[in-house]
Amino acid sequence: MKKKYSNTLYLAITIFAMVIFYLNSPYYIEKQFWKYNNGKHIGDVINNIKQIDNSKCQIVFCFGKKLIIEDLKTGENGYYENKNW
Repeated sequence: MKKKYSNTLYLAITIFAMVIFYLNSPYYIEKQFWKYNNGKHIGDVINNIKQIDNSKCQIVFCFGKKLIIEDLKTGENGYYENKNW
């Protein structure tokens, strides 16, 4: 019984990790429609990752509906919301 519980837990952790990695992948981010919400502004809409790179920002985290970017020079965060959801 303990072995079955252990395998289920490992499977759940693996699936959760895969989802997190996918939601933070350039492929996922590129396919979404991101609209400005708050903080650092690099445009009302982010259409592609090159727009983020050109504005001297980096992606900090993405979790499906929220995208957080950071200005490399000032450290200011910008928040964008996924309008595809």
